[in-house]
Amino acid sequence: MLKKIAVVNVMQGMYLHELCGSWMDHPFWKAGFVLQDSADLYSLKNSAVTEVWIDTSKGLDLPASVASEAPEEVVERAEAVLQAAEGKPQQSVPMSDEIKRALDICERSKHAVISLGYLPDAVTLDIFDDGSGMDTGEIPAKPRADGTGYGLVGLRERLDLLDGSLEIESAPGEGTVLAVRIPLTTEESSL
Repeated sequence: MLKKIAVVNVMQGMYLHELCGSWMDHPFWKAGFVLQDSADLYSLKNSAVTEVWIDTSKGLDLPASVASEAPEEVVERAEAVLQAAEGKPQQSVPMSDEIKRALDICERSKHAVISLGYLPDAVTLDIFDDGSGMDTGEIPAKPRADGTGYGLVGLRERLDLLDGSLEIESAPGEGTVLAVRIPLTTEESSL
């Protein structure tokens, strides 16, 4: 049975089905594992993750005295939050916050290479890193309700305004490659 619990209640021996929050907020390159190492428990409790889903059929359960949420309760609460948020203007994030978040990601990798190219018909920017990587299928199409997820969404919006493109190649544990291409107008390309 799946239960959503606060990270402060996580114990060794629990099966972590999913870590709630951004993949950048936790030190693990995996989901779906039994938490056995005390160092991993310490890392989880000191990360930005505040809640996790545990599977009590594959690991330890909470004591009966500790509160948890069943999936149905979480869905009901999420629907109420979404209904309350409808019609509210989207939160704007300053560019300085986006840059800080990008720098935080770069600091997690051992090596990063940035290449800026000027071609006759376009400007290109390629960024390669050997960091923790990500599941490209989980990249949000719009910012998340918790205020995260603006980086790639904002980059895509800005590139759309310039008729540019963004390609992302990544996999968990494999690093990331971002390739940006911005076409030049006839006037710009003659400079």
